[in-house]
Amino acid sequence: MRMIDIPIKNRELLEILDGWLWFYNNREDIKKYIRLKGSDLKIEDFTSEKHLNEIVDQGQGHEGYPEVIRGYSLEGHKLGDPTLKREFLVNYSEKGDAEEAKANNFVAKCIAKHSEMNTKLGNFLVIKNNALAALYPPDGFISWHNNANASAYNFIFTWSETGEGCFKYIDADTGEEVILQDRKGWNCKAGYFGSYSEHESQLCYHAAETKCWRFTLGFMMNRTEMSLGMQEDVISEISSNY
Repeated sequence: MRMIDIPIKNRELLEILDGWLWFYNNREDIKKYIRLKGSDLKIEDFTSEKHLNEIVDQGQGHEGYPEVIRGYSLEGHKLGDPTLKREFLVNYSEKGDAEEAKANNFVAKCIAKHSEMNTKLGNFLVIKNNALAALYPPDGFISWHNNANASAYNFIFTWSETGEGCFKYIDADTGEEVILQDRKGWNCKAGYFGSYSEHESQLCYHAAETKCWRFTLGFMMNRTEMSLGMQEDVISEISSNY
């Protein structure tokens, strides 16, 4: 299985994507109010060949989700779930009513912005399942995983502050690591994440890392031939000069 790097030429899409940069532009407040997951973790421990081999050796014992990320999770349903506040939000309840109100107000803005932009991009792509919205600081990463528990045709949009980041995956046909280097600005990849019920060549072990600020969005379809056809149509739309 391989991922395809797609040039983004569609001006309407670029305008929609730029709306997501609200999160990057408000990164100082995000650093203040949203919990940095994996704050004490190091890139080399979770994006290395050693960690990849550990994940692959687990076989189906690896659920599919990444074990860790070092970044800010910004999906609205996570930020707005009271049962997940301790996991995703910085606790301001002991810092006085005024500070707690500021924190709650900013989180509400994040949820509203995610909903607004998710609707706009989902309508363009004709895809409603936003599987990932994450802002990675310098030295941020997402560890090796294969998404076998969420098998689907997919699109991954990434904005890079300077281009000092990458997405990497294992080509199941050759066993070789393929590195897709970020370009400054918006990048797009499309592919298919297989499941354990399929041939192992459909599995796609992948990870990402960055030395600069990096924002990533993941949208998933499903596993049907209809979705494959839709993915091809959307790829054509993304790379058009419309």
